[in-house]
Amino acid sequence: MTPRRHPRPLRCLALVIALAAVLPACGSRSHPAPAFSDSAGSGISGLVGRQAPDFALRDQFDRPQHLSDYRGKVILLSFVSSRCKDICPLTAELLTRTQELLGARARDTQLVAVNANYIYNTVPDVLAWSQQHSMTHRWLFLTGSESTLMSVYRAYRVTPGSAHTTVVFLIDQQGRVRGVVPTAMRSSLDAEARALARYVRLLDPA
Repeated sequence: MTPRRHPRPLRCLALVIALAAVLPACGSRSHPAPAFSDSAGSGISGLVGRQAPDFALRDQFDRPQHLSDYRGKVILLSFVSSRCKDICPLTAELLTRTQELLGARARDTQLVAVNANYIYNTVPDVLAWSQQHSMTHRWLFLTGSESTLMSVYRAYRVTPGSAHTTVVFLIDQQGRVRGVVPTAMRSSLDAEARALARYVRLLDPA
């Protein structure tokens, strides 16, 4: 049998990349963000086509989680601050709408958010945010110690803190990053959710 090839639109997803898409998102106290390199070949776009870096964090129920635990599923990975009141709720809404559009295929998709706030980094912090935004049982909101979170930020080349990178990483069943897209503004949220759902379906081996 001829191996299934991914349609051209999936390969073009890499063109919809936000290089250091940083928006003032959080309502927490201001704290300086670490300066991570985004030189040619080392920025977010450089992760597309590569294996997604694995990590070990704890979810909103204080359970240990590894990204690699979800190999075999499509992962939509985002970075959300536990004190964010503006852009991050839109990220949650985008992921929720995408999941709803997938219907039965949502069972093979995992929503994962990593806490972009290394100051408010406790399990109760991520649980409270999840509860406030009706995400408690829809996703995994992961957190850890400051040093552990910093290692994840570096691996994914994102900026944490009060003006953090707001993108969604699309990771396939083999753990490869297939694309990185920015969180939409509210006016284009439905269109972006439809696009994300379409790309997830293209990754479906069925």
